[in-house]
Amino acid sequence: MKFFEKSALHALVTRLRVGGGPPISRGFEMRSRSWLALALVGISVSAHADEAELYIADEAIQGRYATGADLIGLSTGNLAAEVFTNQEDDLLGTLGLEFSGMPGAMSPLVITAGPKLYLATLDFLDDSFTTVAIGGKARYAIDTQITGIPAFVSAQYYYAPEILSFGEADDMQDFIVRLEAEFVPNLTGFFGYRLLEADLEDSGDYELDDDIHLGLRFNF
Repeated sequence: MKFFEKSALHALVTRLRVGGGPPISRGFEMRSRSWLALALVGISVSAHADEAELYIADEAIQGRYATGADLIGLSTGNLAAEVFTNQEDDLLGTLGLEFSGMPGAMSPLVITAGPKLYLATLDFLDDSFTTVAIGGKARYAIDTQITGIPAFVSAQYYYAPEILSFGEADDMQDFIVRLEAEFVPNLTGFFGYRLLEADLEDSGDYELDDDIHLGLRFNF
């Protein structure tokens, strides 16, 4: 099934990249087709392929794995799990549902949204918390005529209000911004910044991560 879907997508992308049009509008049409092709590839990977990711910061590391939500009986979307730790021996795990789509037929933008469960033990403070956050990610495909390779700018934000925060946390926020480039098929490198912060009952704001990071993502 995955081979058929990838073949169909390849045929569609080929048709989008080949085409005529009046000389005046041809450049615009080709740029639009390039953007749409990149967005379709992003949605196809997100919806139909497994994904493994690792990022490393100066004082933190995180691994991520995503697969189709059909694993839990849903016909669409992704199921993603993450494991994070830092130099303070804090440990955090997440489990989230992700649903993706484009806001317009010719848009280079892909929007992903859904709930995410966070479970954390903070060794430095001897605290723990559980939160249910709501949020998502926006991923913009940069025109390949500019970059020469598939490249993206992405931003992610999840927020857990007090009503959905348990244990020592009053609320929590998780913000990530990245510049991504697919150097070879199915392998993407990225450079980014993350702020992962919880407001704790006794200790106030506590940052699990507040640093730049480098990482790789493999789709298969």
